[in-house]
Amino acid sequence: MPEILLSHSRSRWKSSPIQTTLSSSRSPGLEVIGFRRIGSSFSNRFAGQPLDWPRIITTRTGRIPCRKRTKTDKLSTVFRSPLIMAQNDIFHDMLWAIAAVYETEADPQGPHTAKTLLFTPSPVAFDTALPCLFDAGIRAVLAESTHPTARSVLAAQNLLPWGSNPVEGNTDKNIAAMISVLTLMGPEGPILAQDVRLGLVYMRPESYYPLHLHDADETYAIIAGQALWTAGDDTRMRRAGALIHHPSLMPHAFRTGSEGFLAIWRWSGDINTHSYAFIEDHGTELQA
Repeated sequence: MPEILLSHSRSRWKSSPIQTTLSSSRSPGLEVIGFRRIGSSFSNRFAGQPLDWPRIITTRTGRIPCRKRTKTDKLSTVFRSPLIMAQNDIFHDMLWAIAAVYETEADPQGPHTAKTLLFTPSPVAFDTALPCLFDAGIRAVLAESTHPTARSVLAAQNLLPWGSNPVEGNTDKNIAAMISVLTLMGPEGPILAQDVRLGLVYMRPESYYPLHLHDADETYAIIAGQALWTAGDDTRMRRAGALIHHPSLMPHAFRTGSEGFLAIWRWSGDINTHSYAFIEDHGTELQA
């Protein structure tokens, strides 16, 4: 698969669109003409103008996604063939939508997680994944939601490898059977981060996830569906748009109705998985 390596400083491109290409011999005919940052309202031309960290390069053949390769003052970006261009656009659009949710969180770890998600090296492409057991339910609840992040996740659904639950080993199989988890970022990847975890969770309709706790601070952002939610002493119905924060070791639980729910989750602080524990029996019911 042909690649082009392009470098720029944080504040300015070093040269014109065509001269910026460091190595184009492996990808003849690919002409870089501009860029668009995903999730942003502005576009620009190279021509030495100040700009932010780009995520999308526009070429004569279309838009090609890019990714950060280093953590130094200079950024190296790898461009892939247009063959994987469309699904990369969809995946990165979803990441920007998720980051936008946590950028507004009052807890400073929310914006930190958003920044980590956007500027940490990530896979160039997620291949099409096999549908998970709850694929139909996930698509249904997302389709009913008006939340902008729900639309982005639904568009990327066929690329998402649901089932990567970092605490599966601490969860009773009957409880694990009512949810599906997708981990996007954490110490084990796929987007590597040592101090935070982030992903998606879907819970099927008419189910109860018992009171549990863990060392990590946690914030859920519901993007589709609803659930009766307990966070410490507070129990109330939570719907799409709700942001729910659980400080370290706060007991929390949730019960779904006829539609289930889908949420983004993030962990910060002590993000070990061995502290994850249930503190009530599976059969215990939430009080309305």
